[in-house]
Amino acid sequence: MNERRRAIAKLYNEELASIEGLRLPVEKSWAKHVYHQYTIWVEKETLRDKLMEYLRSNGVQTAIHYPKPLHLQEAFINLGIKQNCCRNAIKASKHVLSLPMHVGLSDDDVMYVIKLIKKFMKEHQ
Repeated sequence: MNERRRAIAKLYNEELASIEGLRLPVEKSWAKHVYHQYTIWVEKETLRDKLMEYLRSNGVQTAIHYPKPLHLQEAFINLGIKQNCCRNAIKASKHVLSLPMHVGLSDDDVMYVIKLIKKFMKEHQ
């Protein structure tokens, strides 16, 4: 399973790397990413939700896995953590988008997602 997810991530990485306005997951030389999720960072905060909706309208399910940072979730509210303490987490919650990632995806499925992202980003540069 991990090898298939890595192969899917390789396709995403190769095809999306040159798209301005996106940041892709990084795999350090000393680590082997298993790509449980493939989460991109959409530079323009205003485009993330539009991209998500565009993909959805074309039959592609995406997710914002952590729309609310942990320190702002109800389970942690009584810990006395200041609301603005985790600026990076707050910022990430507005920019990240998880693309389809599961072993049942074919290369054609992945290329379809890539084609849509390229088209959307080109139209919104």
